[in-house]
Amino acid sequence: MIFYFHGFNTGAAGTKAQQVDTYFHKKFSVFRYDQPYQPVKAIAFLREKVSSKVLDNPRPLLIGSSLGGFYALHLAQEFNAVVVLINPSIQPFVTLQQAVGNWTNYVTQENYDWTREDCNSLSSLRVEPEDFSQPLLMLLDKEDEVLNYKEAIDAFGHKAEVRVFENGHHQFPHMVEALPMIDKFYKKHLN
Repeated sequence: MIFYFHGFNTGAAGTKAQQVDTYFHKKFSVFRYDQPYQPVKAIAFLREKVSSKVLDNPRPLLIGSSLGGFYALHLAQEFNAVVVLINPSIQPFVTLQQAVGNWTNYVTQENYDWTREDCNSLSSLRVEPEDFSQPLLMLLDKEDEVLNYKEAIDAFGHKAEVRVFENGHHQFPHMVEALPMIDKFYKKHLN
């Protein structure tokens, strides 16, 4: 059972989400949702979605991209999940301060306001690396122009299997190459 959590200002119909769905849909149930913009609402929404599906099912896989990776870290322990982070935002309460303002979602075309309160609420969701004990795979792009890949390595590298890719960007154009790695990692930790 796989859940894909999208990043800031994107959605469940984004390219990576579609690639995950296409690759895994014959092997596992794949769930992807347009999560609320406000972090506290997003976590409550994702928690409800995951908990409603994992009742008697095997260990879930949470795949999170950017801000979705931060959310996956937050929910992982609660659901005994295997986690894959794609160019994760490790400190979005800092990095998203520069995003305060009005936005139009790239995927849904919905308009919304991202506020300082939204940024500040993210700090209460932070998972300290020393408290994290779930299987973790990090897929990082060295040329990520939004987030410094070294921050993810510094924070969680000692807790994770790490793959660093070259010649890309924050949107992570390496999914076709990475999907078999994700598949293998999940199967290794499924039980």
